[in-house]
Amino acid sequence: MQDKNAQAYDLARFETAQFNTLRVVENKNAAQEKRRQALRWVERVVSCALILALTVSVLYSQTRKTALSDEITQLEQTLVEEQSVYDQLNYQLESDATLGNIEEYVSRELGMVKTDKSQVTYVTLTEENRLEIAEAGFAKYWSQMQAKLDELLVYIRG
Repeated sequence: MQDKNAQAYDLARFETAQFNTLRVVENKNAAQEKRRQALRWVERVVSCALILALTVSVLYSQTRKTALSDEITQLEQTLVEEQSVYDQLNYQLESDATLGNIEEYVSRELGMVKTDKSQVTYVTLTEENRLEIAEAGFAKYWSQMQAKLDELLVYIRG
């Protein structure tokens, strides 16, 4: 029974095949090595430049942030001061705008006095309340002509 297994797995048949062995030889070309070194140097320079640029941008943004914070603080302080001045002026206006102060100013500075009963005139109208505007020039004559024509048409129609 071992013969059958030996024939089934007879590896002697494959011994006749010759395998070529490959030899790997390193190419130590000096030009390629210089190129690799130059690329490594360029990579280092570019990475250093990027790190420097990022550092500078972070420092600039922090400086700008500090300057803006100082400006905001100063503007807030100015706002508080201006609100205080506004409140003070508003209070002063309210205290100066009393009726007594206004009457005193008008009588003293402008020379005005209160009206008395002799200065009041009442108007009584017999017709309905209306306002007439006086016309002048051509408009006056035109309205008179229209009125006459209207009267004539009323007379003709009966």
